[in-house]
Amino acid sequence: MKIFSKVKFLAILPIILMGFLLFPVSKVFAVTPPDRGLGAADSYAVFGKAGVTNDGASTHIWGNVGADTSSTITGLIDSQVGGVIIAPATNVQTDASSTYDSLMSGLQGTSTPLDLAGTHTITPGIYDIAASTLDGALTLDGAGVYIFRSSSSSTTAVSGTMNLINGACASNVFWAISTSMTIGTGAHVEGTIIASTGNITLGTDATLVGRAISLTKSVTLLSNQITQPICATPTLTPNTNSTSTSSNSVDSYCEPISNTVVSPLIIESKRIDEDSVLIKWGPYSGTDKFNVQYGFENGKWLFNTDVTGFFTTINDLPLNQPIWVRVAARNDCQIGVYGESKFVGSPKMPSTGFAPKTSHIFSFLNQLKNWLF
Repeated sequence: MKIFSKVKFLAILPIILMGFLLFPVSKVFAVTPPDRGLGAADSYAVFGKAGVTNDGASTHIWGNVGADTSSTITGLIDSQVGGVIIAPATNVQTDASSTYDSLMSGLQGTSTPLDLAGTHTITPGIYDIAASTLDGALTLDGAGVYIFRSSSSSTTAVSGTMNLINGACASNVFWAISTSMTIGTGAHVEGTIIASTGNITLGTDATLVGRAISLTKSVTLLSNQITQPICATPTLTPNTNSTSTSSNSVDSYCEPISNTVVSPLIIESKRIDEDSVLIKWGPYSGTDKFNVQYGFENGKWLFNTDVTGFFTTINDLPLNQPIWVRVAARNDCQIGVYGESKFVGSPKMPSTGFAPKTSHIFSFLNQLKNWLF
């Protein structure tokens, strides 16, 4: 009887296996952004319900700054804010609280533990970071949503930094911190930070591409650059062809930009006035959508903006501050390969040019001179 049962099971086994192949058990959905969005908080780069304090003349914020009362915003003047200073900031705390609750609710998917210490490269997903400290380089690789959740305070140490590559975008990065968050001296962080019951503190020269929102306490600044993120938010759809059960699976939102797409070439760059520069690129065919990155050091891209057209003016820069700029073609959710970086000088250094290269002919002549003499 047992032999007959085994033979019968082996006979129907191919049919069972074929059923799994033809009829997937389940569909895998992408990690999704907060289900209620940021609402009234969307236009704010900095919000502290109990106030915002700045101590640094070089602080600059691209985006609105808000608090419950104007008297609690101290040390900031209008010229340091690319948006406007608003107090009372209506509905910001309410809408940001809804976003925080959504991030913490688990509606976005299953989370994975992550210790921020050391060097990591991660793909889109939800990560529980506890009270870990970012003291190395955290690289976000790929277009999609990244959510970092902490049940206690989170700190980025001195030299901690984040890099976004292959379509990762600060608009789709969220930090839900139950207490407080400190960004250490010189550190660089990307994404919207929402602290529930504690302060958000930025050390000297720390930079943030995202938002600093404290739901109950204050935001403290010290010679910082904060840029409200500007990049396309993808439309998320279920992956109906996948049978994967990975909790961090993320779909493609649109066709990736081909590696054969030519990188845009900057053809003109000049200072318009003490805090503005003009950048032009081209000639270019196939698209009129681009992403412009810029920063104060070559290779350290602190800020970015999407542009439709073939030129843009970068405003509200620190007075007479030289910057580096580069441009890439983009579509609705993907950024291509950036072209060569270009330097835009101060009035004392009006000339511009590409990053220096070693010329092969000069290298050959130097070797020939050394051989002859």
